[in-house]
Order: sequence, then C-alpha cells, then structure tokens
Amino acid sequence: MVLGDAAVHGTKRVLRHVVSQYGPPFSAVPFLPAQVHGVPVGTAAVSFTDGNTGAFAYVVHDGINVATQTKPITRQVFRAPGTVCQ
Repeated sequence: MVLGDAAVHGTKRVLRHVVSQYGPPFSAVPFLPAQVHGVPVGTAAVSFTDGNTGAFAYVVHDGINVATQTKPITRQVFRAPGTVCQ
C-alpha cells in the first residue's frame, strides 16, 4: 500500500488516498515499471493537535470488508532540545 496525492486542509491536516499496488516483483529482471498498477482502496489522514501530538487515521476497503483505525501520534525528540513546532 502507498499513499497517493495529498490534499492539505488548513495548516493541521493532510488527507491522502491509499493505493494498493500490484505488478511484477521488484526483484524481477528486467523490472518493468509500466506493468505496475495501482487501485485506490481508501483514505488516510494525519492531523495535528499541536506541535507535539496528533492522530493518524485511515479507512481501507477491499470491496467487501472495511477497516477503520485511528492512532495517536507523538513527536519523538531524539536530541535535545529538538525543534520548536507550533
């Protein structure tokens, strides 16, 4: 699955299409990119509450089943003092 084109909603939310890719394996010799195709299977959004927290939400479907999930996300500071996000 890959995330396709993005639509920015305001300054705190990004919405993207989720696309399922199919075609030859990447290890195929020769690899023919023209044989790779994508099928839209849902949407994904990242929204930010502030500079440190937000949520990742998605809805994907296979034509029969639908999966919906929202996960909280938190910025990880790997080196103090980090960046200043607002």
